[in-house]
Order: sequence, then C-alpha cells, then structure tokens
Amino acid sequence: MSNISNEPRELGFRQQENPDIDDLEDPFVYIDEYDLSPKKMIGEVHRECKNFPNCVTHYYWIHRGRNDEDSWRALFRYQDEDGNTMYGFYLGECDYTGFDCEGSMELYTSDSYDTLIEKAFDNWDYTLYMRETSPV
Repeated sequence: MSNISNEPRELGFRQQENPDIDDLEDPFVYIDEYDLSPKKMIGEVHRECKNFPNCVTHYYWIHRGRNDEDSWRALFRYQDEDGNTMYGFYLGECDYTGFDCEGSMELYTSDSYDTLIEKAFDNWDYTLYMRETSPV
C-alpha cells in the first residue's frame, strides 16, 4: 500500500454502527476470479485466510465503493483453519465497467487488529475508517 503516514494512528477496536454485508455484494460476485492470497506486510508473519469471505465471523467496518470512483473496503474478524481468531482487511476496486472487466482485490491478514490499522491502511483508508466508525 502507498501513502502510509508516519503519524501515530488511533489503535484499538472501532465499530461501524451497522456494517451491511450487502454493500460488498458487487465485488463478492466476482471474488473467485481474483487471487486473494493475503498480501505480505513488512515485519509481519504471513497468515492465511482460506475460504474468504465465508470464514468471516464479524465485520467491524464496511465501506461501499463505486465503480471507477472509490474502493470497497471491509475490516473483519475470522477463524483460521486451526480455530484461531484472526483479523483481515479487504480492498476491492474496479473501473467504470465493473469487476468482470478491469478490477483488483487485495486481502491483508494479521493476528492483530492494530497491525492492520498501522500497516494495511493507507491514509485515505484510515480517514474513512475514523469517519465511519466509533470506539467500541
């Protein structure tokens, strides 16, 4: 990810009032067409997220995107294959024609919620997250 600021970020759990899984319907229709192997973050151990998004147990934040304008985003908790609680950040974007033509999807995973806020979010992700969530 680019545009990650060195400014300290507010860490800790935050929750959107009513994250709506339906806001992810558009990108998720095409999810099988993309390689969603989790991206590596500097200094972090690589964590798998098999069977995404079916493995998600809780969404903290969902931001509905728009074709060619804004990315779809989701911050969530999931269970790994060993039953451990893990955290993930999903990012999807597409051009004006949609995900079936030109798009991308990325997945970041960690055993720490805070790590995703610090290392997976760029400045705009963080700005939206802070605007659309409240401390738990």
